[in-house]
Amino acid sequence: MQGGSEKWKAAVLQGMALPAWLTEVSDLDDVVVSSRIRMARNYSGYCFPNVAPNSDLEAVSKIVRSRCNEAPEKWSSTSSLSDLERWYLVSSRLVSPEFKYRAVGRIVAIDADRRISILVNEEDHVRLQVISRGGRWQQDLELCDSTLNFLERGCSFARDSEGNFLSACPTNCGAGSRFSTLLHLIGLSQCGDLQGATTELREMGAVVRGIFGETSRAVGAFFQISFTGTSSDKLHVAIEKVVERERLAREAARRILVSSLESILATGISTRSLSMEEAIKLLSWVRWGACAREFADLKPAEVDQLMVTSELFGHQSIAVSGAHRASSIRIFCESLLKGNGQTSMTVGKVRV
Repeated sequence: MQGGSEKWKAAVLQGMALPAWLTEVSDLDDVVVSSRIRMARNYSGYCFPNVAPNSDLEAVSKIVRSRCNEAPEKWSSTSSLSDLERWYLVSSRLVSPEFKYRAVGRIVAIDADRRISILVNEEDHVRLQVISRGGRWQQDLELCDSTLNFLERGCSFARDSEGNFLSACPTNCGAGSRFSTLLHLIGLSQCGDLQGATTELREMGAVVRGIFGETSRAVGAFFQISFTGTSSDKLHVAIEKVVERERLAREAARRILVSSLESILATGISTRSLSMEEAIKLLSWVRWGACAREFADLKPAEVDQLMVTSELFGHQSIAVSGAHRASSIRIFCESLLKGNGQTSMTVGKVRV
């Protein structure tokens, strides 16, 4: 099973490059997993996707394809994705799980660095997303602006009489933008201060969600926080506060975190099946270990990459995906022990 799992994963990754946010390094890596800017736009003269006839949907997709072909940067756009490709893009945070990629007029466009993605005819005609490591807000805003500029050439976006952008969702009208970040708050979770931190974020105007967005709950102490508006200033302030609070909490809880890490690795090595939720909880601890330098040369991004590939197994049956996921994580945990010069470790009375 181990060999089959690893061969399968290698075959997947060989043809699919990692997104930019999984290959970069940031001084906020310990707490901030990724940051994202989303922009919603609609073309004038065409109905919103939820009420548009097929002719409008196809016309909009043709506009976006044309603009991507004319852009100075290299873009790839497709209206046909395999289930495996879709799972990869969803797990890489480049495509939303709700995107009906097989419906009429739907297109996914991605730049060469896999930093920018465009979903065509999702809730709006254009759902632009830029995702990066850490907080590259200014650079990513510039990428958004330049991308929207070439998408609007020859066919303007819909605005009201005051120049505000129109959207199929009333709450997205106006700036049509959302700034969000994925945080790893394991220290606050272990110190029992997580509720206080999330309450403070909400009081600042943030929407706090689980790792999978929207109405999802938190898993493995991962949280998404987001703000709507015209700039990332509010989110930047919120991140500064929560990063400081989380780092202090990790110092206070270090003894608990270290003692728990061994049993977590034991679980990773001994288990033969893992759900995605169980895998995230396990890798949350390993990610802390990487940030705390408990493992030789292990970087947080490597753990994040494993979380992405663990989600890939979800396109198979529950039993098969659970076995593949456990096999992949077991090999990873065993390699961590060998990298630290250990061939076994004692966890309570269990020797692994």
